[in-house]
Amino acid sequence: MIVNTLKSHCLLDYAKSVGKQNEMAEILFNDYFRHAKRIDQSAVLKEAAEACHIDWSAADTHMNNAEIASRVKREAGTASASGINGVPHFNIFLKSNQARSQQFSGAQPAATILSVFQKVLSFAKSRV
Repeated sequence: MIVNTLKSHCLLDYAKSVGKQNEMAEILFNDYFRHAKRIDQSAVLKEAAEACHIDWSAADTHMNNAEIASRVKREAGTASASGINGVPHFNIFLKSNQARSQQFSGAQPAATILSVFQKVLSFAKSRV
């Protein structure tokens, strides 16, 4: 099932503003990936907001704000241009050198994830 996730990303944006982004992301991921809920529907988003204990009225106003939607679209475009094209997305880097980051998106085999960490570790060892 493929759905338009703009509203759910706007809801995540609101959740971030009230310090509940991680909790909301977990709820939406479970709703979509485990329970096959349509996270483009207001009733599902309202249920998610209530499960996250955030004010639905304020969240709904935020989600339906054209300026917010425009900003969220711009941020998604920027992410896409930098190679982020799926969820989850991981960007692994050394605090001292973000330019040498390794990133991957989507579900990956354990060997792929291990390879990413090995590359970062190898770079770190070469800097000592």
